[in-house]
Amino acid sequence: MLQTNKPIFFEKNIQSLTTLAHSLGIRVVLSTFIYSDEFPETNILFSDQAIKDAIEEQNEVLRDISAGI
Repeated sequence: MLQTNKPIFFEKNIQSLTTLAHSLGIRVVLSTFIYSDEFPETNILFSDQAIKDAIEEQNEVLRDISAGI
């Protein structure tokens, strides 16, 4: 499911929020999501490669948007 559903709406939402913030004179700071493979016992959700790939995909969207603001 994650592989077929690209983060199109995520990207549009972040772009809309940053545009709105800028129009109101608000400085925008975006942050990527971080996880570590070094602690698998505390991050069971992140043992699934599809989840890791989806997180990286969203992080890439955030990096691209950040580069343009």
